[in-house]
Amino acid sequence: MSSQSQGCYLGVLGGMGPMAGAAFALRLAALTPADSDQAHIPTLLRNDPRIPDRSSAHMAGGENPLPHMVEGVRFLEHAGAELIAIPCNTAHLWYEQIAAATRVPVLHIIEAVADDLRRMGLPRGRIGLMGTAATLKLGLYQRHLEARGYECLVPFDDEVERDCMASIRAVKANQLEDAYAPAARCIGS
Repeated sequence: MSSQSQGCYLGVLGGMGPMAGAAFALRLAALTPADSDQAHIPTLLRNDPRIPDRSSAHMAGGENPLPHMVEGVRFLEHAGAELIAIPCNTAHLWYEQIAAATRVPVLHIIEAVADDLRRMGLPRGRIGLMGTAATLKLGLYQRHLEARGYECLVPFDDEVERDCMASIRAVKANQLEDAYAPAARCIGS
């Protein structure tokens, strides 16, 4: 093995949905200030769409996705990941259990959002949220952001289903054009 192929990797637990993992990898490459291929972040993407639906597990008694997510982070750890990102909001309902299942640090998506808001000069204020019904109803973002001084504006239940979930379902079905109108409607309400 050459010295360039050795070292640490960023592990990405994707597949929830598959577009989120792929979009994360694309944005990572696009936003990395690199002047050559070799200056980019070595990344391992496990984009496994077989992980059971997180919202169904929490809201409707569906299959528990935790064993599948733990299997994924352990796969990444054994493959050489030294840090893990999970580009799925609802998966973070199990963040503590996932993080406890590996010796590798796991980034917390909501803490990263809060840190980014501060970097952008928004240390406090009103934040509009869109997400799955489970993410919103269970207060995943609200708990973390309100603890940091943000006021969270959440769509009404009928808007979550009509607009947020319609947009999310369109993305998961790879119908990106159909996702814009319901997302815009939710933002405008």
